[in-house]
Amino acid sequence: MQVIYARGDFDESATKRIVDLFRIGVLSLPLIAASLMATAYLNAKNQNLLVLKISVLSLCVLPIFTLPGLLKHSETGLMYAVVAFYAFNVTALMFATKLHILGKGALIDVRILRNITLCLMPVLTIILLDYQLPSYSLWVKLSLLCISFLSSLYFISRLFRVKI
Repeated sequence: MQVIYARGDFDESATKRIVDLFRIGVLSLPLIAASLMATAYLNAKNQNLLVLKISVLSLCVLPIFTLPGLLKHSETGLMYAVVAFYAFNVTALMFATKLHILGKGALIDVRILRNITLCLMPVLTIILLDYQLPSYSLWVKLSLLCISFLSSLYFISRLFRVKI
C-alpha cells in the first residue's frame, strides 16, 4: 500500500496541486461522454474509417495544445491541453455526424438548453458558496445541499416535460 499511495510522501502543497489538476481534468468528462456517443453513432453507421481519421487528426493536434504547458513547465497548462484535445475531438466528431445540434427539431432545443441551465444553477450556486465561504457549519451546508437538490429536481422534472 505504501508504494501505491505513497502515504506520507505528499505535503499539503503537493496534495493541493493534485486536487487542482483533478478539477481541471473533470472539465473534460462531458466532452468525453459526448465524444463516446458521437463515436458510437458513427460506428453504428459503419463509418469506422471516419472515426479513425478524426482520432488521428485529434492526436496530431494534441502537441500543439500541449506546447504552452511544456514551454512554461506548467502542469495546469498540460491538463488544459487535455481538455482542449477532447473539445477538439468532440467538435470534429459532431461535425462528422451531420446532425442538427441546435434549433427546432434538433437534438438540443432552446427550451431544453434553458431547463438544463436552470438545473445547473442551484448546484453551481452551492459550489460557489462552498468555495467562497468554507467555514460555515455542517448544518448550513446540509440545508444548502437539500435546497439545491430539491430545486434541481424541480427543474429536471420540468426538463422531461418538454417535448422534442
